[in-house]
Amino acid sequence: MENLPGSQIMKDLLKQIAATKEVFWTNPKYRSDRDTIAQLPLGIDDVRDAEARLARFAPYIAAVFPETQISRGIIESPLRAVPAMKKRMESYYDTPLSGQLWMKLDSHLPISGSIKARGGIYEVLKHAED
Repeated sequence: MENLPGSQIMKDLLKQIAATKEVFWTNPKYRSDRDTIAQLPLGIDDVRDAEARLARFAPYIAAVFPETQISRGIIESPLRAVPAMKKRMESYYDTPLSGQLWMKLDSHLPISGSIKARGGIYEVLKHAED
């Protein structure tokens, strides 16, 4: 199957699935994490630069967006312990889970309510600083 065009491979796989035959497919574009990271346009220096920029703007953000004062102007999603979910998972998988289970509430992100909007805020700050 590897020599067939992608759409033909999918058609053949779907036929096998429809015929209730066992199917195993691997993504021909799969790459190791090392290969992927090596080809990313951003690196650790970019991450550190972004972190420093957000820290520089934190006092301003805290001043104009009071909901960020508790985090001193850092836009972070709150975390919430979810013990009932942990119990349900332990029951479902019939195994104990050590520690606590927490949920990251991106829906409650200060200012924007969205992780994507936080990226937009960052872009505005970068543009303003540049």
